[in-house]
Amino acid sequence: MGKKRHHRSGYQKVDARGRFVSIPLDLLQSPAFLSLSMRARSAFLVLAERFNGFNNGRIGLSIDNLGAALGNQNHGANSRAMGELMERGFVECMANASHVKCKAREYRLTFISTGDAPGQQATNEWRDWTPPAPPKSGNMEKIGPEATATREWKPVEPTATRRKFRVEATATQPTETRRVRGRFRVEATAAHISNQYEPIEDVDPDVGNSLGSSDELRAALNRLVEAGEVTATSLALAINMPAGTMSKFRNGRGLPDSYRAPLHLELGRRGAFALSEAA
Repeated sequence: MGKKRHHRSGYQKVDARGRFVSIPLDLLQSPAFLSLSMRARSAFLVLAERFNGFNNGRIGLSIDNLGAALGNQNHGANSRAMGELMERGFVECMANASHVKCKAREYRLTFISTGDAPGQQATNEWRDWTPPAPPKSGNMEKIGPEATATREWKPVEPTATRRKFRVEATATQPTETRRVRGRFRVEATAAHISNQYEPIEDVDPDVGNSLGSSDELRAALNRLVEAGEVTATSLALAINMPAGTMSKFRNGRGLPDSYRAPLHLELGRRGAFALSEAA
């Protein structure tokens, strides 16, 4: 009679209902496996799941199938994961893909044999993998906050971007506009602001707080042109107004709202309102 095999009490069995693949603990605890990225480990399990006990060396897996199995169609990252497995010796590509034959790449798991014949045993290249040597201390790559630190302290001012301020913040006080009537944003009148070192006369706050009417603008415009200070055409060019629109406005037609403020500003800059008041 043969000897009875005695198992240690409390032996725990794997409840394998169907096919399964054995992965050695030696492999799972190896430096090569521990250095794999999470995506590469997932790709390794996808390949192991496709092994049926007889197809090692012919395990077909396309990049699309890998993305579908991982639930992520980032083909670039998935290809790099397969590269990690091959570089560390877990997987070997046995046949390239063929789009003409609609054939996916075929792989071999190196920890599983491909048959019983000599030369078909598991090769286990992953056991020969060693981590790359760390760089010399003088050329060590900086990680974290140290990666952006400079060897020599440099002041921030020469390289800092100058902060932009509104015109109100940078204008020298006291200031006044040159013969411009009406209320405008400071940005619109900044080109006409000049520094004054003498006291500014008191100005009635209720004077010139709105744009002039069309009749006032037309009268100021005509007086300026008649005085020979400027031509109507050059004035139109200065505010990007069509010459035809300027001519029609001078002859009594209406003025589009988009040109009212620019014309008011240009007339004030050229002293047209001063001529009107003098008249």
